[in-house]
Amino acid sequence: TTVERESFYSTRKHGALVKASPAMLQADIRLRYRPLPKEQASYAGLAAAYRERLFGVRETLSPEEPVAFYLTSVGAISKRKTVLGLGYWATVPLTTYGEAQEILQALLDKGVGGIQYRYDGWYNGGVESRLPSRLSLVSELGGKKAFQALTAYAGEKGVGLYPNVDFNYVSSTGWFDGFSKTFDAARSVDGAVALAFDFNISTLSNYAVWNRYIYSAGRLPGLVGKFTAAYDKLGVPGLSVGALARDVNSDFTKSRPVTRPLAQRYTEESLASLQQAGYRLLGETGNAYALPYLAHVTGLPMEGSGYSLCSRSVPFAQLVLHGYVQYGGAAVNLSGDPDVLFLRSIETGSSLSYHLNYAPPAVVKGTQYSYLYSTQYTTWLSDAADRYAALEAVLSPAQGARMTGHEELEPDVVRTRYENGYYTIVNYGRTDIEIDGVTVPAMGYVTGEGGGGNEG
Repeated sequence: TTVERESFYSTRKHGALVKASPAMLQADIRLRYRPLPKEQASYAGLAAAYRERLFGVRETLSPEEPVAFYLTSVGAISKRKTVLGLGYWATVPLTTYGEAQEILQALLDKGVGGIQYRYDGWYNGGVESRLPSRLSLVSELGGKKAFQALTAYAGEKGVGLYPNVDFNYVSSTGWFDGFSKTFDAARSVDGAVALAFDFNISTLSNYAVWNRYIYSAGRLPGLVGKFTAAYDKLGVPGLSVGALARDVNSDFTKSRPVTRPLAQRYTEESLASLQQAGYRLLGETGNAYALPYLAHVTGLPMEGSGYSLCSRSVPFAQLVLHGYVQYGGAAVNLSGDPDVLFLRSIETGSSLSYHLNYAPPAVVKGTQYSYLYSTQYTTWLSDAADRYAALEAVLSPAQGARMTGHEELEPDVVRTRYENGYYTIVNYGRTDIEIDGVTVPAMGYVTGEGGGGNEG
C-alpha cells in the first residue's frame, strides 16, 4: 500500500496524520546486489558496473562529435499590467522567433559550435502554457512564418533546435482547450486536485499565481499521441521533453489510481512514442528510465547538496553517462560563481550551459521570472565564446570516451581519467600546487596523457 503523510493545521496545535492510499502497489519489490572485486571497490567501480547494466552493448558516441553548447531562451511570459486602473495579464516576449535567430547568429559569429538550443515559452500562450494536445504559435513572438524561418535557419546552420513542451503540468486553462480538472488532473491522497507550486525563496512561500495542475500520468500516452499529430505539422526534428525526463507523479484518484511505478511505465511509453515518431529528444536532469531515449541531458547536478553529513561531492552520474550521452549542468550566467562552475564542467566532463534572452532585464522585474535578470544576450556573448573555446579544447580529446576514474589528490584538487588515457586535474584552491612534477595553477587546471600535463 502506498502511504502518504498529510499535515493538518489548527489554531491550537500542529499535528500530522498518516493516511494510506486505497490503491495497492501492483508490483514486486526487489533489491539487486552485485558484488564487485576488490580492485573495483570504489565509486568509479560502482559507476562502471551501473553503466554496464544501463547501456549494455550500446555504442559510445563518436570521437568526432562536437562538444555541445547548451543554450536556453524564453519566448513569452505573462506579466501583470494595468490600463485605466484595471489590471490584466499581458503576454510579454523575452525572445521572439526572429530574435532567437539573431542570438544564434551572434554566437556562431563568435565561433561557438555544437549549439543545442532549448526554446521555452513558444506555444499556447508562452511559459504559462495550456495543454499541448493542440498547438498554437504565439502571435507576440512573430507567428507561423517567423517560427518556420527559425526552424529552417537552425537546420541550415547545424544548430539543434529543441522547442520545450510541458507534458507533466498545465499552467493555464480555457474553454475547449482539451483539459478537464475532473478527468485529467491528478489528485493528492486527500482527494484534492494536485497542484505544483513555484517556491519564492526570498519570502519562504509559494507564489500565489500560476500554480500548475499536475497532469495525470495515466493520460500521458494519449496526450503524446495528440501532440505528435500537431507537432509533425511544424517540421521540427528536435524536442525538449521538459519534466517528462525528471518528474514522476502519482495520482490518487479513487476511480483510476496511478502508483509511481505505473506512472514511470506510462512516462517510458510516452518517451518511446516520441522517439519512434522520429524526434531527437533533450531532457532535464535525466532519470534512468529516460536515458535510453535522450540524445542530450541538461541541468545535470555537478555537485552535492552541501549538507553537513556529506564529506565531498563525486560525479557519479557523469561517470556513468560520459561517452554515451552528452550532458550539461547549470547555466553559467545564472550561477553564483561562473569561474567555479567552469572548473566543475572540466572536472565532470560537462558541456557549458547558458540562459540567454533578447529582452533587457527590466522586462522581468516584478514577475516570478525576476531570477532571469542576468540573461540579456549582449552582456554574455564574449564570455560564452571565450569559455566555450577553452572548454572545447579541454573536452574534445575525451569525446566518446568513458570516464573511468575520479580521485581527490589533495584538498580542493581532483583528477578525472578517461579510458583513452586522457586526464584532467582541477585545482579549486587559492594557491598553485605541484602534482607529479606538474604545477596546477590556483583556480585552474592541467590536462594530459600518462605522465605530463598541459596547463590551463
